[in-house]
Amino acid sequence: MRPVIPLLPLLPLLAMGCLKPTPAQTSAQQQPVRLVTALGSYEDQAVDDLPDDVIDRIGQELSSRKLTPEPVGVFAKAFGLRRGIEERLGVLEEAGIAQPLLLVSCDPRYDTQVNGRFRWSVDCDVALASPELDGGPIVADLSAAAHPVYYHQREAAAVSEVSALLARKVGNVLDQWLAMQGSGVAAPAPVAPPTTAPRLGPAPVPAPTLKKPPAQPPAQPVPEPEPEPEPEPSIEKG
Repeated sequence: MRPVIPLLPLLPLLAMGCLKPTPAQTSAQQQPVRLVTALGSYEDQAVDDLPDDVIDRIGQELSSRKLTPEPVGVFAKAFGLRRGIEERLGVLEEAGIAQPLLLVSCDPRYDTQVNGRFRWSVDCDVALASPELDGGPIVADLSAAAHPVYYHQREAAAVSEVSALLARKVGNVLDQWLAMQGSGVAAPAPVAPPTTAPRLGPAPVPAPTLKKPPAQPPAQPVPEPEPEPEPEPSIEKG
């Protein structure tokens, strides 16, 4: 006789298997996002773009959310001197790169050799800056291990191996931003600018008007005094 396996304890597991993944957030309307990527090295200050296959994965995460990626290029010299994600965001702000802006920065480093393969630790930062984020940019980090087969496979190969995890991290940051932005709700109509410049202080006090004094009668001319007659000289008799 076959043993009877109770199914009641297994129902939660079966239900979890039927759950659908949470759909990705989408933008209410198509909007551009500036994309900057950086691939660093712990051996020197060289900084390059991420591999093309990794950039394509990141672009797919953007496009699936009605966001248009606009690659900006790599800031090799400035990023080589500034490794922190906040510092690199400052570089982009100084350069006048428009927002919203997505920065994906990875710095792989070689660890050791394990079972004939080369182990790399891949540390990545994902940051999204947008004007409506009053609390600052949304930042997330990823730490993953890659195991290239050949010695000549360096930083680029290590990041490519963990590109699926990196793309998922990018998607999480985008979903968080779109949720805060109010995805799916039409953007409010722009408010017409005021016709007059807003006052920054109290209303100005009008200048006082001066009253004219009453008209005075014309001054009468003062008569000049008549000259007194000079006395005649007296003639003495001799």
